[in-house]
Amino acid sequence: MFYAQKAMQESLGKRKLKEQINKKAYERTAIANTQFEVIEATPLARQFTTTPTRFAYKGDTLLSVMAPVGTLNIAKDDCCIGQGLAALNSKDSCISYLFGVMVNLKQVFDRRNVDGRTFGSITKDDLFSLKVMKPDKSTLAKYHSIINPAFEKHNAINLENQKLSELRDWLLPILMNGQMRVK
Repeated sequence: MFYAQKAMQESLGKRKLKEQINKKAYERTAIANTQFEVIEATPLARQFTTTPTRFAYKGDTLLSVMAPVGTLNIAKDDCCIGQGLAALNSKDSCISYLFGVMVNLKQVFDRRNVDGRTFGSITKDDLFSLKVMKPDKSTLAKYHSIINPAFEKHNAINLENQKLSELRDWLLPILMNGQMRVK
């Protein structure tokens, strides 16, 4: 067993994205929202800011740390995040393993929502104190080589579904009011 802190690191905005955004502060940057539809859906940009401070990068695991605690997602793009989210990434570059570990911790997170608190939450210290198993590097590499292609395909399919839904939502009103016809 080891502490989660050794397996993952919280993104705190120390990569190139922060520099790029600070150079162009007038541009509006998307904030990933904590209200995910379902675990398979990608987060939607619902708010914007000109002064981002916390960041998630494409492929990071997003964890809702405020009610509802434990909802998971994958960042589809680089974005800034609000206070209700934590962006997690794998030090070993095995995001599929990290995501699986976080899914398995769902029961722990669910208890945060129903343990008598008015508003469920989990802190950084709470997250880092969770005990999880970390396989050795060769086992992790084997896991990654087997699981990651399916994990990436699953994420690509979810993105495609989201784009198709957006296209449907744009086309359907046009078809319904007769502005366009299908032959």
